[in-house]
Amino acid sequence: MRYYWFLMIFILLALSSYGQRASQLSIKNIKGGYGEDVLYLPFRYKGVAKMYINGIDKEANILFNYKLDHSPLELRPSDDQQYLYIAGGLKGKSALHRLDTLLNLEVVDKVEEITLDAHDFQFLPNGHLLMFAPTPDTLDLSKRVAGGQEAVKVIHFSIFEIDLTEQKVLHEWNSKDHFSILDGGEHLDLRAKSLDYCHFNSIQYLEKDGTVITSSRDMSEITKIKWPEGDVIWRMGGKNNVFEFVNDTIGFAGQHQARMHGDTLVLFDNGTFHDHKQSSVVMYRVDEEHKKVTLLHRFYGNDINFTKRRGGVSLLKNGNLLVSWGQNENLDHNFSELAASGETLQKGYFYNVQNYRVNKGTWQPKLLKIVLEEGVMKQLKVSNQSTYPLKITKIATNKGTVQLIRPLQLAPQESKWIGLSFEGEAILDSKGLKGSIEYEHEDLFFVNQVFNFF
Repeated sequence: MRYYWFLMIFILLALSSYGQRASQLSIKNIKGGYGEDVLYLPFRYKGVAKMYINGIDKEANILFNYKLDHSPLELRPSDDQQYLYIAGGLKGKSALHRLDTLLNLEVVDKVEEITLDAHDFQFLPNGHLLMFAPTPDTLDLSKRVAGGQEAVKVIHFSIFEIDLTEQKVLHEWNSKDHFSILDGGEHLDLRAKSLDYCHFNSIQYLEKDGTVITSSRDMSEITKIKWPEGDVIWRMGGKNNVFEFVNDTIGFAGQHQARMHGDTLVLFDNGTFHDHKQSSVVMYRVDEEHKKVTLLHRFYGNDINFTKRRGGVSLLKNGNLLVSWGQNENLDHNFSELAASGETLQKGYFYNVQNYRVNKGTWQPKLLKIVLEEGVMKQLKVSNQSTYPLKITKIATNKGTVQLIRPLQLAPQESKWIGLSFEGEAILDSKGLKGSIEYEHEDLFFVNQVFNFF
């Protein structure tokens, strides 16, 4: 019996290790024009208990993964492509971490007195971090609300501007000074013992006029705030709407990831509180002077998508829309890329529907320095630039696969030479030498690093 259990444990461990390498994600490239950048998303592999952040190519191949303790909400590369930012997903109070290309993990926010929310973040032009956090309070609602409790946990939200050099809060804005608990949607039970009446889920700083755009899911409201002064400039949607909606009879409800691009507002309308439960990508032209919001587009992706919670949409550099369908109840697909016309160009599905959001970019780990040496012996020189011992498991090129008798162990800062011999093939010709090297460090990470020589 003991032998049986040892055997079962061994099989499970083997399956777990295998599961880390199999993408378990399917991507359907429907029509050309989709962005071919790296797709960033977190999910648990089947048979593996921990969460991994992943970089996936357009054919659903894994380019890298990295193990975390909990589910992150947002993975986003820095503008200079030096870091991958991870909002949430790690133990402790910190909400924001970053990985460099050598897979060194660093805490970004270290303000001890607050625990930041991982839904969204932005770095301001002055380098400061802009994030928000739930800031609960206890209120007596027994005399204010029919059937209200005497001690209700009311969850306000605060916006923080943080100087990361000094790790101190420079400016703070609290919803309790500007919103009312009665601003929440009709779905909220004001007699409950806990009340999350606004629930921030996105934030954006607009440099052109020094303002902040926030999205409050439970109020179905987009709010514009002067920053850092804190004055509310306008409120769109919900009970305190000041805009006239043109060509749109339903507005938005339970929305996520609101972003202004010039005078165009792009958001993911979950449609949580609409009569017809269907999620969509919404684009509005916003006339702030005359307080008019004109519907430009409402894209449904298809006729069955409904995402009660989670989700988002981002405008890519190529003008396409990358849509995270989040917890799509119909399990049709989890994300899609739409053309500016709304046509679906690419969509993907993975079995774990708990994903919050996906992003695309060009950041990738590069722990190896790879050099082609063309002496008497044609060989690759691989140098481990990281602090991790690495195990190289596979080398594949356009000339063929390099045969490894056993995995190649490479200590930190160590270099080794790998001989190349492809029968009947010149190492460098008009096609060059292209390929990739797969390596890993225990079960913490896996990388498939590409190289290209001409």
